[in-house]
Formats: sequence, C-alpha cells, structure tokens
Amino acid sequence: MKTVCHLITGLQVGGAQHALMRLATHDKAYRHVVISMLDEDAFGPKLRAANIDVHALNMPRGRPTLAGLRQLIGLLRDLRPHAVQTWLYHADIMGSVAALCAGCIPTFWGIRFSTLDGVATNRVAAILVKLCAFSSRFLPKKVISCSDSGKSSHLDLGYGKNSIEVVYNGYDVAALEKLAEGASSSLDGLGLREGLGLSEGTFLLGVAARWDPQKDHETLFAALAQLKEQGTRNIHTLLFGMGTDTGNNVLMERHRHHGLESQITPLGVRDDAPALMAALDVHVLPSVSGEGFSNSVAESMAVGTPNIVTDAGDSAMIVGDTGWSVPRQDPTALAQAIAEAQTEWQAGAPFAARRQANRQRIAENFSIERMVSGFNKFWDQYGRS
Repeated sequence: MKTVCHLITGLQVGGAQHALMRLATHDKAYRHVVISMLDEDAFGPKLRAANIDVHALNMPRGRPTLAGLRQLIGLLRDLRPHAVQTWLYHADIMGSVAALCAGCIPTFWGIRFSTLDGVATNRVAAILVKLCAFSSRFLPKKVISCSDSGKSSHLDLGYGKNSIEVVYNGYDVAALEKLAEGASSSLDGLGLREGLGLSEGTFLLGVAARWDPQKDHETLFAALAQLKEQGTRNIHTLLFGMGTDTGNNVLMERHRHHGLESQITPLGVRDDAPALMAALDVHVLPSVSGEGFSNSVAESMAVGTPNIVTDAGDSAMIVGDTGWSVPRQDPTALAQAIAEAQTEWQAGAPFAARRQANRQRIAENFSIERMVSGFNKFWDQYGRS
C-alpha cells in the first residue's frame, strides 16, 4: 500500500487537525503517517489510537529549525512516501524543501483559511505567505483548498491560478449521529433544558466557536440584546469552545454590558460537541472573518441542527436553503433571523422538516467519502510514479 506523509504545524485542537484526522482514518487506499512540527498535543494520542503512525519534530512554536528539517528529511527518506501532504503555511515551505532533499517527493499544500486578518500585523507571517504565494507556482503539485472562498482569497494573494483546487471538508454523518444518540438523556434537548433550569418552551441557541474576534460573539450579544428590548422571551444561548468559560473576564463583562447574564451560559471546551449540537434548536456562527469551510456549521447540520450564519467564508454556501444567512456585523439582521427561526420552531412540523433537510444536505454534498476521493484523485494523478 502506498504511503502519504502529512506534515502539519501542530496537533492542537483546530479545524485543520480535525480534517486531517477524518481523512487519515477514513482513507483505505493509502497508508497515512502524520508528522507534527511541534509536539503530539491533543491529536497525537487520538491518531495513534486509530493506528496512524505519528512523529513529532518538537521544534519551537513559530521557529522551524535546521535540526528539525534534517530530522524531517531523514523520516521522508526512510518512509519513501508516494506524496507529502502539508497543512498550514510553515508546513508548506518546510515540507516542500524536505521532500525535494529526500528525493523529489511530490508535495501537495493545504489551504484552510479564507482570509488572513492577522497577517497584516505580523511581519514574519506576512513574509511567509508572500513566499508561499510565489512558490505555489513551482513547489507543490497542487494546492488543495477546503473552500471556494479560500481559493479566491489566495488567488488574490498571488497564488498560481493553475495550482489551486478545491476539496470540501467531509463528514461521517452516521458516526456523528451515533455519537449524538449515544449521549446520556441529560444531553438531549429536554434534559439539557432541565439541567440549566430552563422551561421546555425555551428556544435553545448555541455557538460552537473559540473566543476570538474573528468569531464576533459581540454581534450575537448585540442581536440578543435587541431581541430582549423588543420583548422577545424564552431564548437561551450556550457558548462552547476554547475561551468560552466563566474564567474569561472579558466574556463575562460583555454579558453584563448587554444585560444577558441570565440568557447566556458559557460552557468552555467540551468533548461531547456532537451531542450538544444535536440538543440545540439552532446553531449560530456570527463570524466576521477567518472562516474557510466551517466544521461547526457542517457538523451541527449533520446531526440535524439548522444554522444561522454570516456570509463569512463558505458558511452561506454550506447552509444553502436549510438555514439562514445574514450579512457580517449586522446585529439587526441577525436578530431578525433568530426571531424567524424561533417562530418556525414554535410551529413544530416545518422545523422538523428543516432538521431532516440539514442532515440530507451534508450527507449528499459533504460526505467523508467525497473528501477522501478528492484527495486521492490528486495523489493518484500527481504522486510518485
């Protein structure tokens, strides 16, 4: 069986890491080996448990070293892979150099972002992206973007127009539904409400996103405050993701500022996200930037939860006509979408049909099989002969 080596900047919790995990564990056509430029972090043990070989170069964060490059070249010479798939910008350059030195192994880069807002204020990152843009014309065989918006923005940055292809993220809908269904009764919709001291008639929103300006929780808070001022009742919102816990003083201050202390529950990082998403009535992603192909949107849809999203990245395309899309940083439009969703939820039958449409859209358009097939096509065509 042919081998693909994946080089990724790190194996911490993140969208790229989740996508790599799904790809490596579902692809039966190739043997997969994962190499982290940092340590094994959160995903190393998970990959090992799935019988994926993992190597860590243990380089300092943000500072590739000559010793790490030598170690990587040695690994590639020993493994003699059919292809090297890189994930994120540091890995793109380092992986390509190592692959050339190890015997001109074909490399494939990965694009995970639609915009690079932090690059403008980070001189090293800006130089790196410019280097990637210039090198994209001759170093990788293909640059694989997870989103249409990512392809478009990177073409604008100067990436070679003939090098970028799109392979959407893919999801195992049956496995996600099984995880959701296997949760305890305290994590179904009714049990979750009871645990929070909420009535059965409470409309339950959730945001699965880290605390970050790109995710723009502030616009959601402003929208919820508008609804409260208009007299809308029985709406409660759960926040889960890195930094969304009661220890985040800035987050808690923003709750108080908008008068939402009793309407929002911060939960922090959770390892039962599929069950939580399935228990929600609607998942909201108010992002202003940075989205490529949102895992939280697709995964919540896969377990039957409709979405209200902004037009950041590919979110509106993912949702299609199964949910609601609003302009970025527009709390009034977001408040209106929430009110419309609550009205439909209260009606019952139309909302049940919407839930089924969400599952069906992910299963038919963004399956894990499609993602695996997309990567396989390029590795098969341009990999080592």
